[in-house]
Amino acid sequence: MKFANGNVYIGQWQSDSRTGKGRITYKNGEVYIGSWLHNEYHGNGTLAEASGKVYIGEFQFSKKSGQGTLTLPDHSVYKGVFVNNDIVKGLLQKPDKTEYKGSFVDQQPHGQGYYVRSNGDTYEGEFYFGDIQGKGFSVQANGDKYEG
Repeated sequence: MKFANGNVYIGQWQSDSRTGKGRITYKNGEVYIGSWLHNEYHGNGTLAEASGKVYIGEFQFSKKSGQGTLTLPDHSVYKGVFVNNDIVKGLLQKPDKTEYKGSFVDQQPHGQGYYVRSNGDTYEGEFYFGDIQGKGFSVQANGDKYEG
């Protein structure tokens, strides 16, 4: 079905609402393929955003919620638990081979986590909006250890 605004939906309907499996292509190029409930993304699906972000995972009422994987245009990948469109716990892998595993706020390491730099340095401890802050333990690639 083509809507007046240019969006195109192909899929199941129930009681005049998109419910079941379906695909919508928005006028801006964004595409969602997956489960629907009363015109909302709900259940498993894939959302390819116009910005280049791609999310594969669970949705609740059109929000990324549950287990999922979000790939950014720079090829950074978030895997883990999403709540209301934000990752809250999981793994971040960057193209430069750095990795972070732990808690997130606003897609930034926040709270307890484990960080591995591309050179092999590691840090386990507290993060505050992406910055190492608080108590933690670091092991450098050369074997030096720091705690504080």
